Amino acid sequence: MNMKHYIGLFLFTFAATSGYTQETESTSVLDRVTDCDILAAHPNDPARHAEGVFDDEIIPELVLETCEQSITSAQSEDEWARFAFQFGRGLLAAGNAKEAIEQFVEAAKAGSAAAEGYLGDAYQYGEGVSVDIVQALKHYRAAVDGGFGIAETQISGLTFDKNNFVAPELIGGVYSRNSSLDSIGANEVERNHLFTFVETLLRECGSFLNPDELKTLYDFRYPNGWAAELEATNLDLLKSTSLAEYDAKRFEEFYGCDGAVATQMFRNLSSMLGSKKKIQTVKASEPEKQDAEPSRAGIWNALRRRSDD
Repeated sequence: MNMKHYIGLFLFTFAATSGYTQETESTSVLDRVTDCDILAAHPNDPARHAEGVFDDEIIPELVLETCEQSITSAQSEDEWARFAFQFGRGLLAAGNAKEAIEQFVEAAKAGSAAAEGYLGDAYQYGEGVSVDIVQALKHYRAAVDGGFGIAETQISGLTFDKNNFVAPELIGGVYSRNSSLDSIGANEVERNHLFTFVETLLRECGSFLNPDELKTLYDFRYPNGWAAELEATNLDLLKSTSLAEYDAKRFEEFYGCDGAVATQMFRNLSSMLGSKKKIQTVKASEPEKQDAEPSRAGIWNALRRRSDD
């Protein structure tokens, strides 16, 4: 059965129950919703003309056939942009990432906010293009500006803000690679905070340190001459443990365990513990320029987790 028949049935039922029987009006509404829309509209696309489907529900063969026809018969630039984006989703589902990205580029130029969001994913994860976090952020912001709000989560995950933490200078110093173990270790409260922060992240995110780096972490926290009884009555030290655990949970909440910011943080911690030397400064205000290698948790894959919504 042609999918338009389902919509036609709805319109017929509506007309029968409401007394609305003007066939020309029903036909005009029906004509604005195509098979391409039904098969490939994105649930969060502000320009969608159907409820939308998730990425893992797309049937490439049907989408490519119907959306190609819709593109050739588009009556306006807005229609063309909508169909071009949906055709790109079909290409992506078929495994043709490079062609899909080319389609998203053209759709974005024509005004598709959803296509901008997918281009953000392409640059964040290197799908059909080289990884470029600056470009990813540019496209995500354009997507949000156009009403594709789901891209806001990706922007947050790519933008580090030290003010999210109880110990902003300490956590920010590690992220910006502007700290060393020597500078932190002189203060036992900071030393405990960093140790507990890292230890909590290791529990939550899995091991991102090798055995030698892990040993260095424990030697850093418990240096020669350390005595438990000397810390037992230090209230600031005891408080720092809870605050560091809080900071670690905040980090996971904002940046996850496998996004660009998390990847950069774990890499910096590994480097710091491996070298035991001060690392060259990189401005914290420009984290997107660092060579992050995020794993996949973007807009495309987020749609697969609909059971969590």
